[in-house]
Amino acid sequence: MIARLKLFVVESFPLRFFIPYSLVYAFGMTGLFAATDGRITHWTPGFGLLTSAATLMIDQLIIRALDDIRDLDYDRRYNPARPLARGAVRRSDLVALIVAGVAFVLAINAGRGAADLILVVQLIYLVVLAAIEKRFDWPRDGQLLTNLAVSYPIQLALSVYLYADWLSLHALAPAWQGVLVILAAAVGLLHLELARKVTRTPRDGERTYVRIFGVRNTVRIAAACAAITSLIVVALLQPWANPPRSAWGWAALLPLMPVVIGRLKFNDPALPRWPLRYAAWYILVMYASFLFVGLATLGRQVA
Repeated sequence: MIARLKLFVVESFPLRFFIPYSLVYAFGMTGLFAATDGRITHWTPGFGLLTSAATLMIDQLIIRALDDIRDLDYDRRYNPARPLARGAVRRSDLVALIVAGVAFVLAINAGRGAADLILVVQLIYLVVLAAIEKRFDWPRDGQLLTNLAVSYPIQLALSVYLYADWLSLHALAPAWQGVLVILAAAVGLLHLELARKVTRTPRDGERTYVRIFGVRNTVRIAAACAAITSLIVVALLQPWANPPRSAWGWAALLPLMPVVIGRLKFNDPALPRWPLRYAAWYILVMYASFLFVGLATLGRQVA
């Protein structure tokens, strides 16, 4: 089983992406929470964020494994090369992985109060959603927007988890700035969700928003999501003000670079799909810019 699960991780959950992604997600969101909250005068990343990053990574591995179980019939028809679909890993292997992952995540977060509770609620929601889909075949295959609406809270909960942990660490009550940071990150994730599925000619049975909005509009919506995220963060940091909340707030525009490059690349009609690497780079640069703003802003205030 260990060898089969190792193969599953290598093929379906590449650590070369998810390790840096989880680290920059945890550190970046926390940095931006600190930079936008006027009650905080200094911030230094603590070792506790490594626990948060590990939580994010294992949680997303659980989601990946459960998604593969849910999509097994679809993958057997349209993605037969995936590990579970081709029989390289068993359903029971993934169930064991999910159970072990849940136990690990809850164990390392024991005693973290509201953050731990949010994880419990998220994991219960994840399992209940999978059970509903299995029992009632809802959302049906092809109902992309419905599926997005019911599954997005799973990802949103991870940002709420980080915020709850940060608030607990500083003994603070929630503030509207933190809510807007979570909203900005959620909208940014929509860019990744949309852009990675942009294709000029969908394959038979392929799940893509192009079938709903068309190629041009899907690209526009994906780009708009990235722009809205940057605008929210810049508005929170007010780098133009005198004095500015953060003179480094313009760094929130940096994540737009991979979006622009991806768009220019996709202008080539010979390219059948939006380049996945730029969608992935966008989300990494987004969280990295959050971290940079947090360190630069509060480091300056301490000095």
